[in-house]
Amino acid sequence: MKVKQNIQVLIKMIGIVVISSIVLVGLLCLVYKLPRNRMVEHVIESDNTIRLQNDDYNMSISNFYDTYDTDTNIIMLLEAIAPDFNGSLQDALLCPSGAYLENQWGDWADTLMNYANDAQGDLSYVNYARYWHGYLVFLKPLLMFMNVQDIYYLHAMLMVFLTGWIFCLLYKRLGKYCIAYAVTIIAMNPVAIAQSFQLSTIYYAMQLTLLLLLYCKKEKQIPYIFLIDGMLVAFFDFLTYPLVAFAIPVLTYYLLYREDGFLQNVKKIVGKGVSFLIGYAGLWFMKWIWATAFTHENILRDGWINVLRRTGTGDNFGDNQYGMAIGPMAALRINFHAFVGWTTVLLGVIFLVGVIAYMLYKKQKPIFQKITVLISFLVACSPILWYVVVNNHASLHPHLEWREWVVSVFAACVLVLSLLREKTDERISV
Repeated sequence: MKVKQNIQVLIKMIGIVVISSIVLVGLLCLVYKLPRNRMVEHVIESDNTIRLQNDDYNMSISNFYDTYDTDTNIIMLLEAIAPDFNGSLQDALLCPSGAYLENQWGDWADTLMNYANDAQGDLSYVNYARYWHGYLVFLKPLLMFMNVQDIYYLHAMLMVFLTGWIFCLLYKRLGKYCIAYAVTIIAMNPVAIAQSFQLSTIYYAMQLTLLLLLYCKKEKQIPYIFLIDGMLVAFFDFLTYPLVAFAIPVLTYYLLYREDGFLQNVKKIVGKGVSFLIGYAGLWFMKWIWATAFTHENILRDGWINVLRRTGTGDNFGDNQYGMAIGPMAALRINFHAFVGWTTVLLGVIFLVGVIAYMLYKKQKPIFQKITVLISFLVACSPILWYVVVNNHASLHPHLEWREWVVSVFAACVLVLSLLREKTDERISV
């Protein structure tokens, strides 16, 4: 009976993914019909802002923590102001933009401004069809009314509002564990996120998933929340730090609905992981299908080739030219070094001193919730698996991928906080 129910849920989820993909293609078509003149004007207006943030020549292992990834922000702006090349449907599926690769080793801010100022010229372009580029649903309309700096201000205010809202909800439902959330947000370097389109996508996917979890009243609805989470990541993200959007909400889910029995809790978490993967891989695959079916390009082939490339199991297409070691150990090493600096060490020290001071003040002895400790430890190790699997991408993009380690920060904080006794712990045997 349970197998039959699971099959029905699976079929329902696949149907949701397929229907959602059609709706999302329609949304992208709509924003590609928007007039671009005001968008171009606001991008030109933003020249100084973009150049002040330009970190093309300032990216080394010592300061990956503080980079904005200006190059990818410029790609996003180039896509937003691209003229009508092939009609709204094909443009929505192929996502053409100015040919930034022609100036790969130059200043991409110059490429963007030259492209914006030559809006009526004979422009060369490239397609970037294997991603959804769903951020354009918001970026294009915003650029009609605001320049880049104004969008950053709006983005920062929304970040503060969401963070405060979720912190209060977590305090109400999970008490002490809201501290783990606060430490994690700080560890993500929100100042850089607030000034980068590229770094924002996973932040919002994580926050929206946490909101849905915290307002959900029925546990049977949770698999669909993680399905939505996976689709949000596939639609908006550029493969930045997607593990964060799943792992932090899934550990929060465990804290909300934990049960006696280690295997039972692991089974529930794995089930939510399957839901996330159906949404993530399923929606991504649908983009490849629609783009291959309705354009002149074989995006199914391109997508699969790049999956093999980014996992280090296929042709690396000359990635060695960047002068960086590529492989599982290289990915682990460079991302760990990028993450661990004085900021994260100081944050960890303050957190631990605070916990110890609290226990001494309350004269508490630590309680040992063994299942919570084990679950937290497993979640804390998940970034290692991520770096091994996508080692090519993680080796070449530590300025993005180091944020996967904040999963370990959140899990470690949960583990330590589980040692503190609260009234709610009296009824918890895990």
